[in-house]
Amino acid sequence: MLRFSVLCISFILTFGIMQADPGGKTGRLLSNSGGCGGCHGNASSNTSVSINSKTGSFTIQPGAKAEFTAIVAHASKTGAGINIGVKSSPSSNTNSGTLDVIAGQGLKKSSSELTHTSPKTMASGKAEFSFTWTAPSQEGVYYLMATANAVNRNGGDSGDEWNFMTPIQITVAASTGVHEANQISSLSVFPNPVQEYSIFQFEVDLPSEASYS
Repeated sequence: MLRFSVLCISFILTFGIMQADPGGKTGRLLSNSGGCGGCHGNASSNTSVSINSKTGSFTIQPGAKAEFTAIVAHASKTGAGINIGVKSSPSSNTNSGTLDVIAGQGLKKSSSELTHTSPKTMASGKAEFSFTWTAPSQEGVYYLMATANAVNRNGGDSGDEWNFMTPIQITVAASTGVHEANQISSLSVFPNPVQEYSIFQFEVDLPSEASYS
C-alpha cells in the first residue's frame, strides 16, 4: 500500500510539470483563443509584449524579407516564452507570408507560427526574440501578432503572467517608382563665396523634385 501511494504522488508531480509545457504552444494569438489562460490564468498588464522592425518601418514590398525583434518585459519574472504569427486580420486564423527563425534566438517554427524552444532568460527585465518574415506577393494590410508569458521558472504554471500584444499592421505595397538614385550632374553657386543672397543652379539626371539644405 505504501509503495502504491509513493507511485501515485510521483505520477502527479510528473504530470504537473508536463502541463507547464516549457517548449511553447502555437495557436494562442487571437483574442478568442484564450491565450495562455488555459494554464496560466487571466492576461496581466504586468507583462508587456512589443515588436520592433529592424528598419523602423512596417511597410514592405511584395515578396521582400524583413527582420523583427519581439520584446517580452516584466519587472520581476526571470524567463519568457512567446507565440508569434502574421494573420490576414486580427480575428482570422489565416496565416500570411512566411515566418522564419534566426539561429540562436530560441525560436522554432510550428504550423506557420513561431514559438519558443524553451523559456528564455530575461536580462534587465526583458527577453528578446529576433525573427524574419517574407511578405506575400499580394499587396495589402496584414497583422503581426504575439502572445507572451513571463515566467518564474518554478517548473509549473503557477505564478506566471502572460499578455497579448496589440496587433501591428504591416503594409505590403510596391515601390512608388521614385528614382532614389538620381544624381546631381552639375552645380553652380553665384556669387561664391555665398553672400546675403545667392543663386544655386543644378541639374539632375531625370526630371524630379529636389531639395537642398
